[in-house]
Amino acid sequence: MAAYKEKSGTWMSKMNSRGENGKIISKTRSGFAKKRDALDYEEEVRRSKVETINTSLSFNDLFEEYMKNKQGSIAEITENEYRRMNHQFFSKLANKKVVRLTPKDFLTVRNEILQYDYSKSYKNKTIKLLKSISKFGYNFYDFKDNSKQLKMIPINSDDIKDYTIWMPEEFDHFFGFIENYVCKAFFTFLYHTGARLGEAKALLVSDISKGSATISKSMKHYVNGVKPLKTASSRRTIQLDNIPLKSSIPCSSEARCISLEIWNRSV
Repeated sequence: MAAYKEKSGTWMSKMNSRGENGKIISKTRSGFAKKRDALDYEEEVRRSKVETINTSLSFNDLFEEYMKNKQGSIAEITENEYRRMNHQFFSKLANKKVVRLTPKDFLTVRNEILQYDYSKSYKNKTIKLLKSISKFGYNFYDFKDNSKQLKMIPINSDDIKDYTIWMPEEFDHFFGFIENYVCKAFFTFLYHTGARLGEAKALLVSDISKGSATISKSMKHYVNGVKPLKTASSRRTIQLDNIPLKSSIPCSSEARCISLEIWNRSV
């Protein structure tokens, strides 16, 4: 939605929509006395177009289309989280026709999210998802973006909690309760490298060389196999400790294993 003031002093409305081939089509109309008139005209055109094409699409239908568009770009754990958010927070919108939704409907959902006893960051993540679904409807179906005015929750320094990091003596205390040698090796590797669980699961013998481990993939579940890291910046090489201890850990039903170079500990 955009309105521009012309040299003559009147206002022009400019509308972008997607054609059947997916390309952006721009249409303009000039001569409006006020900016509000230009914006109202675009809103009227958009709404009349949607009402003739997508009157049957519910919010839940739109959510499913949004999730289809996300396939391949988000991890399974993220997809499951989005579905939980939709079920828990957006249920009042689920069966409503998108074309009939108003900004107030979205504001009501946003305000209800604030009442839950969750962290501000999680609440903001939920609000961001709501806004993303609405923006998706605007971009691909020409629905009105009813979430444009929704505000995120301000986060200040008091809302940021420090991570609890084990001191070496605390890890040693935990280590003393582990009886299985494979688990000893695995937890020691995690503690001294800071690697994520999925990253450690996906390590192969070929990833460890000359005192370092290359993190280039991840494994959430053995049944789903190895997957690329979420971002290119997550790929890294971790320097291992100077005193190596070779330990093999099975990491799949195909009996693949990883070789860990970790602190030498007596067992």
